[in-house]
Amino acid sequence: MWFYHPDDRTVHSISHYDTHAVLFEGFNRNIIAYKNMKKQRQFFSYDKNKSLWTSDFSGDTLGLEHDDYRVGESIQAKQVSEDFTNLGIQWKIEYCENPSE
Repeated sequence: MWFYHPDDRTVHSISHYDTHAVLFEGFNRNIIAYKNMKKQRQFFSYDKNKSLWTSDFSGDTLGLEHDDYRVGESIQAKQVSEDFTNLGIQWKIEYCENPSE
């Protein structure tokens, strides 16, 4: 599970909460959890109308290779087609309490 900090535009991993890990888009477009160094490749925005997470740095969106998650599959940063047919997944946000409070 993840939670979003809108003040610094980072997506934090609850599993790695003790290390302050956030999503990071690598140069190879792989998405990993890495310590929050407030680097450009760690800033993301969510478009609630399109259900898309987008890298503020590259403009790539977070997606999968297939339209359903498969065990062991990695999330990737992808360029999205206008009709979203190559995205593989759209994200549903579920609001909950902030674990840092």
